[in-house]
Amino acid sequence: MSILKQQKCPNCAQEVFVAPSGSKVKCPLCNNSFSLLNISNTYEDCPVLFELGDCNVLELLGKGGMGEVYRGYHKKLKIPVAIKVLSFFLTVDPDFIERFEQEARALSILKHPNIVEFIEKGVEDRTYFYVMELVEGETLEDKICEESLSSLQEICSIFIQLCKGLGYAHSKGMVHRDIKPSNILISHEGMVKISDFGLVYMTPAKKDKRLTQTGMRLGTEDYISPEQKKDSKHVDARSDIYSLGVVIYKALTGSIPEGRFPLPSKLNPSIDTRFDYIIEKALQPKPEKRFQSLLEIQNILEEIQETLEMQKKEINLLSSLSQPSAINLQDSSPMPLEPIILIGDDDPECIELLTEYIYEVFQDARIYTATTGSEVFAQTLKLHPHFVILDLILPDVSGIDVCKLIRSTPPLSKTPILMQTASYDDQLKKEAFLAGINDFISKPYRFSEILHKLKQFATMNYCERTPI
Repeated sequence: MSILKQQKCPNCAQEVFVAPSGSKVKCPLCNNSFSLLNISNTYEDCPVLFELGDCNVLELLGKGGMGEVYRGYHKKLKIPVAIKVLSFFLTVDPDFIERFEQEARALSILKHPNIVEFIEKGVEDRTYFYVMELVEGETLEDKICEESLSSLQEICSIFIQLCKGLGYAHSKGMVHRDIKPSNILISHEGMVKISDFGLVYMTPAKKDKRLTQTGMRLGTEDYISPEQKKDSKHVDARSDIYSLGVVIYKALTGSIPEGRFPLPSKLNPSIDTRFDYIIEKALQPKPEKRFQSLLEIQNILEEIQETLEMQKKEINLLSSLSQPSAINLQDSSPMPLEPIILIGDDDPECIELLTEYIYEVFQDARIYTATTGSEVFAQTLKLHPHFVILDLILPDVSGIDVCKLIRSTPPLSKTPILMQTASYDDQLKKEAFLAGINDFISKPYRFSEILHKLKQFATMNYCERTPI
């Protein structure tokens, strides 16, 4: 089958032969130039540039060093797809054909949600192509250039996914060798996909032929490691780790790290200094001084992400406290006449003071107390309280561990927990939030704070408490 197809000129209806490459064609009859990329929303009804295998080729998406990528429609699977075609002038060179075939083989081996999915490959009239999933969205390069990365949380999410996908490729004996923002696709839903395995290095057991000669230099100048600049053949996963460090730096700062570059937190104090550590270690000139696996970077990014989520929660809590209470107890769902409240604290004075505060809000409350962690859990199981006020530090079982026990016990898992602490340790607060507490009150007590939170808590509890 020839890849040359006819399309009508929209001006004079003359049939014009079109080729795979190029976004415009000139009509030989009326000299009108028109676009071949006018694609409608329904793929079945789109103007077809040409056909390859079971696919209608619809639109040129981009060009690279080895070929073009098109938007297409798979007629049998009835799905939109992306189609990569080896440039016609390269089909005279067996090495380029083999490299293209190796890229398709590599992609067919890699089955991971963060790697573009391979569908099929073929050749027609010396036109080599393979079909893969179409990622509707944009590249990381687009996001960086448009300054549309919305937050550090988004950056963490992107690179955690990238570590997972690239780490999986490494586990299969493959080194990408061309990690850069334009090869990182991000869907509209935020799913990250690694693309373009055209320079992939496969271990001898995975490939039929070594395509990279000793001393040969492959990759994109700004992103490749020092050892890849010297010899692209003798590299391992740590070369991709270097490239990833460059990409993270660019995502954070908008620039490439060159010479004695400033660390991200020096350019923007709001950036977590753990990003600095990732950058410094990933960009070590010697591979043995870098991270030895992407899992190490992934773990740090996940810790940063947890911290950012904690900070967001605390900001939201502080924001809600700074506003007048929007809760009207009388307008809420009906409250029990005698709400059950459990206080877990080993300090008699604190228990006495809390009891007074509670009666200020709920005159008919039934208040129970427990002085150890194990007793708090036992009483919670027995009483099914409407909410628990729990000290962070308790004898025998800590307040955090008690919270975990309550959250892991189905009949109690939604019980609201208000934790009290005199500690200013952010790490402890982080652990408490992760364990499932709903809010904090501080020691020494402030009557206005406790009154406000008791009213909020009680209303939430009566509305949401799981019936016993």
